[in-house]
Amino acid sequence: RVLDACAAPGGKALYAGARLQGRGTVLAMDVSYRRLQALKNQARRMGLEGIVRTRQGDFREFPEVVRAKSEEKGRPLLFDRVLVDAPCSGLGVLGKRADLRWRRQPQEIGELKVLQSELLEAAAGLVKPGGYLLYSTCSIEDDENQDQVYAFLEAHPEYSIVEARHRVDPALTSEGGEFLATLPFKHKMDGAFGALMLRAAEPAPALTADLAAPA
Repeated sequence: RVLDACAAPGGKALYAGARLQGRGTVLAMDVSYRRLQALKNQARRMGLEGIVRTRQGDFREFPEVVRAKSEEKGRPLLFDRVLVDAPCSGLGVLGKRADLRWRRQPQEIGELKVLQSELLEAAAGLVKPGGYLLYSTCSIEDDENQDQVYAFLEAHPEYSIVEARHRVDPALTSEGGEFLATLPFKHKMDGAFGALMLRAAEPAPALTADLAAPA
């Protein structure tokens, strides 16, 4: 009952599928048919074909699919965990992607910020009450990271931050311990950001959907 919104190339979805040990499913979404096919092939090789399923499409349009299915079933069709590993500037991985130093343009950052916000907004209504939304990037820019999260929380008071310092080594967290935040010059690893958010529980039960479609 896990949804990976921007799944390709598939490492996170496959890892989650393996961790489930047959007790759940992962729906891996991406806009790229070719990359999803590679993900499906790898899932088959790992024995996860029945656990990790794929759906091609723009995640920003997926809430409408879920809404239609929910009306058809007469119950909300939601997910226990939703991961948005958003497209980003990649400024945290310049050590192994030196080409980004020359290819990334200032206007692209603005476009990516809009996309990140739209992806988070699409995810907001797909998490089951009591479930978790994880937002992550490989950027070290505040406006792609915590600024996005704070704006999302302001728009969605039903969500709250689960402090990273309680889940990972506090040395790898932001000041205050709210977020996972690694810095190449400080931690001697790629720069990355992660924010875990909990959706407030409600008494009404939710039915998990089978919304996968062949990619």
